Amino acid sequence: MQRKENVGRGQERGSVALIGLLLLAGSGCISTGYDGWARIEEINAIHPISAVQRNRVYVFLVSDLNPGHMLQVERWRTRWQEAGFAKIAVGQAPFHLGWMKYMMRSLRSADPECVCAVAVHGAAWSLTRTWLQECLNEGLPIATIFVVGDHRTTDSISRIAGVTMVTAEDSTAGHAEILGHLAALASSRSLPQAPPQQAWSYPWAPSSRPEADPSRYPEWSYLFDDRPQVIPNPAVQVSTPLSPTDCSTVQDNRAADTASR
Repeated sequence: MQRKENVGRGQERGSVALIGLLLLAGSGCISTGYDGWARIEEINAIHPISAVQRNRVYVFLVSDLNPGHMLQVERWRTRWQEAGFAKIAVGQAPFHLGWMKYMMRSLRSADPECVCAVAVHGAAWSLTRTWLQECLNEGLPIATIFVVGDHRTTDSISRIAGVTMVTAEDSTAGHAEILGHLAALASSRSLPQAPPQQAWSYPWAPSSRPEADPSRYPEWSYLFDDRPQVIPNPAVQVSTPLSPTDCSTVQDNRAADTASR
């Protein structure tokens, strides 16, 4: 009897632990990757594409709930941000797909010239294909879809018509191909026009400072308001030099002061 009670308690604890793990796994994690901004100032100084154009390309990275795949996708985010593309969000399918669709709607409203790219881990493709088709049918600004993984997952995907799709492996060559597509999207973004500047007007401003005759002080004529600037002629001496008599007087006064000391 005692043994049966122990077994029942063990099963109950196991059920509670399983429910806790499912809740943790099901909650997922939305990551915007703030640590990827650590070197953004340095990158902006040397990147051939302006930061304004690159920041109008928004990337949404999607993985499944496999912890290994989630860490793998986080490494992709860091790698792409270090290449100059800072606007990257990471989430897991299917829990964060609704949030990503909401963000795409908000971006389209705030900046009609922005563009989005969705990068999907190969293991999450079956969870995201229908959602991607819905986003495209709604007219959301998805320009490119990347499916990243090994050839076993990328070779068997079903393509979506009407959008550029790129399959790439998780390798140096694969990431270089993806970054090339992101750079092309950024280069095609137009720079936002600066708002027209209006003439400054302040009715309660104090009156201009008193004016003087610049002809008396030509070397300071640039300080006077509403007066033509008078550029002194180097050949004309503005001040009158001391005469020889004045020089001798100054020297005599200095000698007298020295003797009195």
